[in-house]
Amino acid sequence: MSEQDITLIEFPPQRGRGRSRLYYYQGNFFMPLTLINDEVGKVKRAIREFCKKNADLVKTDRAHPSYKNLVELFDEQEAQFSV
Repeated sequence: MSEQDITLIEFPPQRGRGRSRLYYYQGNFFMPLTLINDEVGKVKRAIREFCKKNADLVKTDRAHPSYKNLVELFDEQEAQFSV
């Protein structure tokens, strides 16, 4: 699995949101929860282009036995803190 994250877009600070970015890490894409104006379209386009250019990387990361999708990562984290 890819050990380093790959930044796709860096977003400038906005009111209520500091500097943030869209990045790929171990088979998942992470982005800020608050997207404004045309940022949603930019995110979709960047993910689509990244997947086309790096299809082998995404495929191998997601086929790795230790791969967890975002829901599994969230459930694992929630179980840690709900004790």
